[in-house]
Amino acid sequence: MALSQQYRNNEERDDYRAALICAVMANIHRNPKKSKVYKPEDFMPSTRKAARKMNDEEMLAQLKLMNASFGGETHG
Repeated sequence: MALSQQYRNNEERDDYRAALICAVMANIHRNPKKSKVYKPEDFMPSTRKAARKMNDEEMLAQLKLMNASFGGETHG
């Protein structure tokens, strides 16, 4: 368990570093009159609000897209 927790902590730290760079870049290029100041948390998927639930058709479309992007084939 300790190794697993350490791995997760390292991943979160690395994600934060990448998010910090994204926030800096976004803030450099933002229009101060029209947009908010970005924080690293705005670029971290684990801290975003939960996405709405997809309906069956949206889920199927998402799965087809993922399948195609990984080179999968559809049958039928």
